[in-house]
Amino acid sequence: MRYVLRHPDDTRPSLLVQTISAIDDAAIERFKAEMYGVRCANGIVFAPDECVILRDSFSSMDAASIHVESRLPTAKVLESIAPRASEAFDARVERWLRRMSESWQSAIPADAAVASEFFQDIVPAASGSLLST
Repeated sequence: MRYVLRHPDDTRPSLLVQTISAIDDAAIERFKAEMYGVRCANGIVFAPDECVILRDSFSSMDAASIHVESRLPTAKVLESIAPRASEAFDARVERWLRRMSESWQSAIPADAAVASEFFQDIVPAASGSLLST
């Protein structure tokens, strides 16, 4: 599932998020191309076991400037969103994104090392944004 977050009155996405079953190099390259295509500087790819944060460094004028910022355990990232019975993974990620938009402090992981990966780009990109699929 693909999610797009935009700040009100802004047409450009502030955060692009993709859920997939497993993350490999090819999936990362496809996602970089998508980020570049919609001119989005921040992205997250979620798989059930791993979450990858990507960021555009603007070091070049193409998708090559988008790089993997960090790789985190999905369980730690989503720990504030308790799974519901028979809830799909996509739905849980969507609930986390809504919480990031509405009250990011309640969505940030308790583990300081994991939480610190979100403060520079992801929190500003998600806070107060509108979520669409």
